[in-house]
Amino acid sequence: MARLQRKPYRFVGLTIVLLLGGFFCVRYALDSAPLTASIPAPPPMPHPNALDYYLKAHEQLIATAVPVSIPGMGLDVPWNSASPEKFTLEQKAKELAETRSVLDTLRQGFAYAYLAPPCRSFNHLLPELAKERELGRYLRFAAETKAAQGGWSAGSAPSMRKPGIKSS
Repeated sequence: MARLQRKPYRFVGLTIVLLLGGFFCVRYALDSAPLTASIPAPPPMPHPNALDYYLKAHEQLIATAVPVSIPGMGLDVPWNSASPEKFTLEQKAKELAETRSVLDTLRQGFAYAYLAPPCRSFNHLLPELAKERELGRYLRFAAETKAAQGGWSAGSAPSMRKPGIKSS
């Protein structure tokens, strides 16, 4: 008689083990499923934006430069040269006069806030930063050229001041 009473407990125990095992299998399957979250689109960038003017100025700057015949050396112009001392002050002043539209475009951009598009991936390479470095080199070249000509306050105008702000 004792043997007959144990069989229902075995059946109940086996049922509980199977239910818990099934629960954990379903739970594992749900946890290991790929996530399909929808990422909302970023808000549109305001236009005009300072970034628009900076990229436009970079295009103007590259359009005026003459590439070097040595591949991989980049542009051999006074603002992006490995040895800028090989250019005379007259050559630098001529280059600065030829690229005057770049400074005007940059000054227009200084009136707006700089808003860059959001990075939505770790694989985004940010190519616009290279263009901004090139513009930084050009602004440094413009300031140094103006300072070498004796105009220290004019030397800071392209790179440090907004239009309409007078220096002493």
